[in-house]
Amino acid sequence: MTDKSQPLVWGRTPWTVDFLPDRVALPSHLDIAVVGGGFTGLSAAANAKRFDPSKSVALFEAETIGARSSGHTGGLALAETAAGDLAGLGDVLAGLSAILRDLEISCDLTLPGVYELDRTTNAAASPIRWSDTGELRVGKEVPGGSLDPGKLVGGLARAAANRGVLIYEHSRIERVEFAEPLTLHIGSTAIRADRILFATNSESLELTQLAKRAQPKLTMAVATALPIGPFRSKTVAVPVATPSWP
Repeated sequence: MTDKSQPLVWGRTPWTVDFLPDRVALPSHLDIAVVGGGFTGLSAAANAKRFDPSKSVALFEAETIGARSSGHTGGLALAETAAGDLAGLGDVLAGLSAILRDLEISCDLTLPGVYELDRTTNAAASPIRWSDTGELRVGKEVPGGSLDPGKLVGGLARAAANRGVLIYEHSRIERVEFAEPLTLHIGSTAIRADRILFATNSESLELTQLAKRAQPKLTMAVATALPIGPFRSKTVAVPVATPSWP
């Protein structure tokens, strides 16, 4: 997030992130600086240190790890992106499972499949019938499942810290000098880095110089305890344990 961004108010999640990084002084130079403390940044930092333990790696997060999208996701694990299957993705779910195994992370990952909902399928036997500007029904079942985002964020952070990654919360990168050497500015502190990996969200497009090249993508997810109460019986026909997404 940049200085010009307006802070967002997020709702309270049913999961928590149980990790608190050690307080250490900011470094003056790094081999690799990672900006953003979500799934991508934490995983990249942990693996950078795993691949080459001799490299100095630090991660900088403007708020707390998982404070934005990663900590407020619906917890769905899907085989494709919101834009569909993209070239070069490979087997996403196998890759996720491998990352969790290699970094020794337990986040309640289950992969029973995911119902994909639409308003055009006319399936009388659909286990979900949900009134939302038309009737949502199960169009098809796709590979995927669910996980606990809080446990995943915390597990990635522990894996990174245990490998020697320095994690700094409340350390907003105000600007970056794209010169030789690369320089990150946090308040009055300047940090030189050989490499910078940006793992930020759409609120940091000015920082990454992608403001005019990014495209928004949106997915929505609803999480609810089972069984579903009687007050929902008119919108959801049958309580189901399989995750679903529109």
